[in-house]
Amino acid sequence: MVVFMGVDVGARFLKGVLVEGDTVSAGLSLPCPADVGEAVKELRERLVKDAGLEGEEAISGVAAVGVVREAAKGASYVSVVTALAKGAAFAAPDAGLVLDIGAESASAVRYDAGGRVLDFAMADKCAAGTGVFLEAMARALDVEQGELAELALRGSGRVKIGAQCVVFAESEVVGLIHAGVRREEIAAALYQALAAKSASLLHRVCGGGRIRRVVVAGGLGCDRAFVGALERSLGCEVVAVERPHMV
Repeated sequence: MVVFMGVDVGARFLKGVLVEGDTVSAGLSLPCPADVGEAVKELRERLVKDAGLEGEEAISGVAAVGVVREAAKGASYVSVVTALAKGAAFAAPDAGLVLDIGAESASAVRYDAGGRVLDFAMADKCAAGTGVFLEAMARALDVEQGELAELALRGSGRVKIGAQCVVFAESEVVGLIHAGVRREEIAAALYQALAAKSASLLHRVCGGGRIRRVVVAGGLGCDRAFVGALERSLGCEVVAVERPHMV
């Protein structure tokens, strides 16, 4: 069986998968260290071991994406947009739309069942549409990011956050805290604000039609608070895929 390796060298995490035919045989995510080159080597060795392969020579080819993708020596470099379309089509060929929110970037891609890019859009440079937004808001509420999601799930959704900038949103959160608004309500409002910004990005690439299904790639694909908020914003289903952070 031919084995291929995919590597994503992100701003915060280094991720990799081994694909054999139509099966992901191994997947791993590691914090991205200063020496990315050595980390890529370690990632490759661990993936080979996890997949039960005889050695690294069993890997027929490597494709790399990400902000420091050149650290994956000998790999073929592809764009994030191309990789997202291929990965989403592999996981959910009939969805047609994929949203990826990274720590410091966000993108939406419309694709066909074969993984061909039909349209795409990248978020502007404002951090309010990326994972950094939730990190900053968790600090403002003095909670861990995982706890922020749990708080949001207990909120009613009646409170709204109008700010479109991290700095202004932090000020708005502080004001709500001082006004005695429950943290659960503030957390739910923050997730809804991020979902609304994400929905706007998706509408830019949907081709003018109604959005019916969408794949969420990245860590937020595992976040029930975000998935629920996005479904409410779009009025459609977020497709559950295995290992969304590996798409």
